[in-house]
Amino acid sequence: MARHSATFGTWVTLPVLSTLLGGLVWSAQREAWRITSLRVSRPGFVLGSLVAGAALLTPVALVTAGAALPVLGVGAGRYGLLLWLVAMMWYAVNLWLTTRPGVPTALGASLVVYTFSLVLGGSALASTGWWWLGLLGWPESAVGGRGVVAAGLTLAVGGVATLLWLAALKRAARTTSTDR
Repeated sequence: MARHSATFGTWVTLPVLSTLLGGLVWSAQREAWRITSLRVSRPGFVLGSLVAGAALLTPVALVTAGAALPVLGVGAGRYGLLLWLVAMMWYAVNLWLTTRPGVPTALGASLVVYTFSLVLGGSALASTGWWWLGLLGWPESAVGGRGVVAAGLTLAVGGVATLLWLAALKRAARTTSTDR
């Protein structure tokens, strides 16, 4: 039972929550962004949005890692950290995708990534050299030395997505149409 709860949290709860949260944050701000951008700093807004996302994603990651504790033992800490890092990375990616290309693009990209992650990270392929393509499954497939690589890749992708989101916010503040 514990393993099933952890698996559900890894493959369903956190990825879907990260996707929805990214879309909701931008959708709530889109119409007022031109005015809001004059009153708050973009880096401050980005930081506040990331902290708010972390406040929502952290308890879910902790509960999921706690569910894995009976099965993984001391490995549950590594699993929980990677789980949280992947959730935050995917949240940052979705913030950028919903701000720049739009919600349909973010949802389409999410479906493609979910599929790749399940096929490459949730099967026997996770033990091959292609494990890194199943990025949402890194908490489960990144065992041994792969954990450090997965953490580094997660931080790199999340960092780039955050910078791209910052640029998209700047562009959205300059344009008359805030849909893109």
